[in-house]
Order: sequence, then structure tokens, then C-alpha cells
Amino acid sequence: DTVPVPAALAVAAGEVVALAAVVALRRAALLPPELAQVSAEFVLGFGFNVGLITSAMSRPAMTLMFLDLRSHDWSFNLAIVLVAALAANCAIYYGLVRQRKTSLLGNQISLPPTWKREDSKLVLGSLIFGLGWGISGMCPGPAVASIAFERPGANIAFLVGMLATYILYGLYERFESRLEPFLAERSTKVTAAQSPPSASALRTNASAPAAEAPTGPPTPVVVEESSGHQPRQPVQTLGEVKVALA
Repeated sequence: DTVPVPAALAVAAGEVVALAAVVALRRAALLPPELAQVSAEFVLGFGFNVGLITSAMSRPAMTLMFLDLRSHDWSFNLAIVLVAALAANCAIYYGLVRQRKTSLLGNQISLPPTWKREDSKLVLGSLIFGLGWGISGMCPGPAVASIAFERPGANIAFLVGMLATYILYGLYERFESRLEPFLAERSTKVTAAQSPPSASALRTNASAPAAEAPTGPPTPVVVEESSGHQPRQPVQTLGEVKVALA
């Protein structure tokens, strides 16, 4: 269930030639952009699958043999594959991709300027992934690579489970995107209601002119009696008060 080394080297050389042909046809405008992209992805996917089968990483037993440190059959082949793949990836990225603004097919290369750290999600996702990987011995790439010759039923069930997870997550993201504006508006209203007045508002209130006292003659005061007599005339001066009381 592995590919001989000479055959794998031949496939790698054929992959390079096929990619060069796709790029040349695209630059000569003999291949539409969409077809060129699909062709390049097919060639790369074919080479990726051949690499997994050649290194025996398509076998779940190889993963389990690496993760079980107490086993007498412990194998470090998975670590070798990871280190070699990372070295090749870094060489291509820093030597070719990062130095260009467009890909070999003419597409715009968009790289994030900074890495957004989400440590809690990263740790939680890694733990869940490691749990499933250690129990089943499969991850997406090897599951697809070995679907034709080793445990096809189990691999198909594994892929169906992954597909169901992707669908559920897509539905969750759609629901969250629709709910986010409502939550943001509600949070803004609550914050505005609970926040104290700003310093500028206090300064504006303090600088507002005070209400002026009314000017002019004093308002007459009416003295009424509760004995049923008619109310006396308005009194304004002390002399008139004495006359009214006499």
C-alpha cells in the first residue's frame, strides 16, 4: 500500500512539468483563468496524495504507532514527514510566495499583515483535534488518500462526519452574522443608558446662563379670611397693611 521511491520521484518530476505547462498556457492566454486554477489544484492534489502514500502516512497504524510512546513498535516516521514537509513549505513560501504580489497564474496574492492571536480557540481546537486523531489514527488528508484501499467503510464514515461538521459550522456562522447587528445595537443602547454623563456635557451644563430673577414691582399679596367676608384689597406697603388691619 505504498508507492516505490522511483515511482514517487517520477511523479514529483511529472508534477513540476505539469505545473510549468499550466503556467505557460495561462501566460500565453491559451487557458482560461478558472480552468488554469482548477488544473493547477488537480496537479498539486495528485502530488500531495502520492506523497502521503509514499511515506505510508495514509495508514492510520502509522499515526497510532507514533502517538503511543509506550509501545515497543513506536515509530518516529510521522515526525520525519512533518519536519520535511515544513522545511519544503518554508522554502517555497519565503523564497517564492512572499517575494511576489501575484501568483504564477497571475492571481493576486493576499497575505494577512499580522497574525490575530486567539489562544483559547487555538488550544481548545488542538485538544479536540488531537483527541480524534489519537483515537482514529486518521486526519483529513490520509483519510482521503486511503479511501480506495484501506478500510473504505471507516474512511467514508470519517469523511461524512467531517462534512457534517463543516455544514453545521457554516450554518452557525450564517446565524451569527445575522444576529451580530442586533446584539451590537442592543449593547450600544445598554452602554449609553448606564454610562455617566461625559465631562463635555457637564461643562456645557455648567456654562449655561442661569435664569434671571424677575424685575419690576412686587406681585401684590392677597389676604383672604375664612369667615365668609369679601377678600381685602391687595396690600403692597406697610402703611396699607396697618390701615387694612385697623
